[in-house]
Amino acid sequence: MLKLILITDSPEIAKKAEDSGVDIIMVDLEINGKQKRQGGLNTVISNHSIDAIPKVRQAISKAKLMVRINPLYDGSKREIESVIEMGADLIMLPMFKTHHEVIEIYNMIDGRCGLVPLLETTQALTRIDDILELTDYEFIHIGLNDLRIGLDLKFLFEVVSGGIVEYLGKKISNKNIAFGFGGVARMDSGELPGRLVLSEHVRIGSEAVILSRAFHNNSKTIDELEKNVDLAKEVRILRSYEKNFQLNEKTLESNKIEFKKIIQKIIS
Repeated sequence: MLKLILITDSPEIAKKAEDSGVDIIMVDLEINGKQKRQGGLNTVISNHSIDAIPKVRQAISKAKLMVRINPLYDGSKREIESVIEMGADLIMLPMFKTHHEVIEIYNMIDGRCGLVPLLETTQALTRIDDILELTDYEFIHIGLNDLRIGLDLKFLFEVVSGGIVEYLGKKISNKNIAFGFGGVARMDSGELPGRLVLSEHVRIGSEAVILSRAFHNNSKTIDELEKNVDLAKEVRILRSYEKNFQLNEKTLESNKIEFKKIIQKIIS
């Protein structure tokens, strides 16, 4: 089954997500350079604080706690020490361009928690074989937003429909490393329905996905979440679709065609 990831700094939402079947709660500390890259685009620029980590850690018991840190910089060692001390199970590294950056962060972690590289630069895409020389990853997540920006594409799911994610997935899987990509909306909502995105995850062999803002209507507090969506119900629906897709290759192929047609319509 796919590992379901939800991004929040709210302990109450984290607990609700865990109870609803979410596998990984992510606190997002990445801020360095993000406004310059994504400012003005319809993307998430988090304002999470490092102080949220121990509160979220205390709120959950079954789900893993993942923290997205900043790209490698002079303060990385200090940031990693704080994040591990506060209870992170996994550290996600964004915006790396070379395997040297990944290895440097890996050495700083020193086996104390898992590493999840977020592959989202065109440089890392080009250097995937070098990056896969190290195989001791929890999993690799393919970031669609920044890859789309780097490739100068109109729509982030072009990275999927154009075969880039499938290419990377095969490379990663051949090293016996799990991978995931992007985010997913609720199954029958959105211009590109979540069920078609989920179908591509199953077809390509992905093992992780972020529940997007559209999945929970951009809820930032527990009151908003409970008003906006029945999270447990929507996770159950997702799991039902996932199970059905795993049993039906013909459906996966027909969904792939529909997925591409909708994306072609969006970008035209």
